[in-house]
Amino acid sequence: LDGEACQVGVGCSLVLTILSPPSSIVDASDIVSSVLGVTLGRHPGSRDTSPRLQVLTLTASELQLIAAIPPPATSGNLTLILKPAVASPGFSDEELQVQTTLEIDALTPAVRKLHPTEVLSTGGQKVKVDLSGFPVFAASSDLIV
Repeated sequence: LDGEACQVGVGCSLVLTILSPPSSIVDASDIVSSVLGVTLGRHPGSRDTSPRLQVLTLTASELQLIAAIPPPATSGNLTLILKPAVASPGFSDEELQVQTTLEIDALTPAVRKLHPTEVLSTGGQKVKVDLSGFPVFAASSDLIV
């Protein structure tokens, strides 16, 4: 298993190698994936929350693929389960299933800078806030201030 560190709010990719893959696997559409342990967000620009698979190499002895994990919404142990969409004769789904577990690190939220942008006639100031360590969100209305 090779991959980037996975953090809450940040998608990551894993390179997985599976030895002696079932002959029913010809491309990524022949593999079913599922995730346990954490809640996944959406891939950027998509409503899809499932891992995306791409086959790098496939031989009778080895399958190497990339699993693109969308930004996790929660921290903890993520278990990625892969199995053939169609079981090979004589084998159950569980016998052909492979899984790997990786830790999803929590982010440490922080306010990096406050930039005054405007003095209000009613008093006070509008400010621009630069944040780090927060999960990706679609709009400022997703935050409770």
